[in-house]
Amino acid sequence: MSSPYTTPRSFVLQGSEWEIPTYENAETFVERLVRAGLLVRDPLVTDVVAGERPVLAVRKYRGVTPFRT
Repeated sequence: MSSPYTTPRSFVLQGSEWEIPTYENAETFVERLVRAGLLVRDPLVTDVVAGERPVLAVRKYRGVTPFRT
């Protein structure tokens, strides 16, 4: 897919042009995704990382696997 808004080093996501991240700027890229609301953490992950054992509603988390990308 080509677009007048992209270059070999960029892409369009949610109407904004984004530089394809490199190893050197990956942290900045992730921070920008978070600020834009495009990358969020599931509250379940926060609870598990905190050592809690949340009660799961089967319907809500059906199909969730630890290897989801």
